[in-house]
Amino acid sequence: MDITVSRLKTRWKLNGFTLIELIMVLLLISIVAVVGLSRFTDESTFSEWGFTGEVTTALRYAQKLAMASGCDTAVTLDSGGYQLRQRAGCKTGVFDVFVLLPGGTGDYAGSAPGGTTVSALNLYFDPTGRPRDAGTGALLTLVSSISIGAATILIEPETGYVHRS
Repeated sequence: MDITVSRLKTRWKLNGFTLIELIMVLLLISIVAVVGLSRFTDESTFSEWGFTGEVTTALRYAQKLAMASGCDTAVTLDSGGYQLRQRAGCKTGVFDVFVLLPGGTGDYAGSAPGGTTVSALNLYFDPTGRPRDAGTGALLTLVSSISIGAATILIEPETGYVHRS
């Protein structure tokens, strides 16, 4: 009978965890939770991601609208936000007509979240979808780069393809 009890004790010792091991696992889980949760509770990071997606979508929409309507469509971006405009004369004149959101519910514009660093951009898409400098009207020959916080949006010169790097 003593041999059976001895075997059970040995088997239990081999299959269980010690109190030290359990405390160490709980300590490691706690450290990972604190570090991980702090990355998800910072609202400014989420705001930057959202605004970056918003600007990317606005740039793509401006290009598609220029191609579909046959009218130049400008995108202006600065630290305050972005806006889309078209020329009153379609291909001539100043960009003074606000582009409406799809469905006509308001101007296609957005504000940058507070504290977000945004690089300036002033370009327009011609009816073929190619990006041009809004000041000179010259075709862009280099990739345009827009920085929003830690994110970067790129606009390819010949195609007007908009993507994040």
